[in-house]
Amino acid sequence: MKKIAENQPLFPEEDNIKFIAMQLDLETLQLFEGKISEGGNLYFSGSNENSWCIVYRDFTSIETEDFYKIINPFGDMLIYNMYCFRYIQEAILFFQVKKEGYFRNSRIIISGIKSNQFITSYLHRNYIQNKQNIPKLHFFHSLENFDLVALYLELLDKGITCRIVKYNNKNFLKIQYGSIQIQLGFEQISKSRICFLLGINDQKYSIRNYYLSRYIASQSLLW
Repeated sequence: MKKIAENQPLFPEEDNIKFIAMQLDLETLQLFEGKISEGGNLYFSGSNENSWCIVYRDFTSIETEDFYKIINPFGDMLIYNMYCFRYIQEAILFFQVKKEGYFRNSRIIISGIKSNQFITSYLHRNYIQNKQNIPKLHFFHSLENFDLVALYLELLDKGITCRIVKYNNKNFLKIQYGSIQIQLGFEQISKSRICFLLGINDQKYSIRNYYLSRYIASQSLLW
């Protein structure tokens, strides 16, 4: 039995948020290769053999540690953008909010809890080793979740280490690079700030950061 890790709900519990229910499209479910179980939950197989993720009706999820998923919505050969999400339910919701045309010439990557190594090896194998330009990477961040920042730091330099620390019940990312130490809060995340503070001139990766709470925090899915 593989070790599994339980994820946090996508939406904060705030009394002043008015939730808008959105029906899950069958086409979207099929695109993400999902199935509805007898218990009414969503089940997804991962790109790794025997890896999986289950999304429950309250929009929490549970997954194997080697779960990740890479999707090409239209089967395009030319890829200009890669949209990277930590959780598959976030990717599904954003896909329906933005509609299909937004994802032309793109891939959707769900990174999984410990799947950064698969994403980095995927980029090295398909782009860096072949000396091809890496598509623009779009990182979608959940509230106080730093998994995709850690992915970028791993791509940026193997000498960078990071860990999550907590002060006053808030999570921060503590980053170490040689003699440099910095600490960032959730909304301080940006490529330019990280590279400036670490003294790194990154011309390899084009990164754009998004905060999901600003896009879909008032949305929920029904199925």
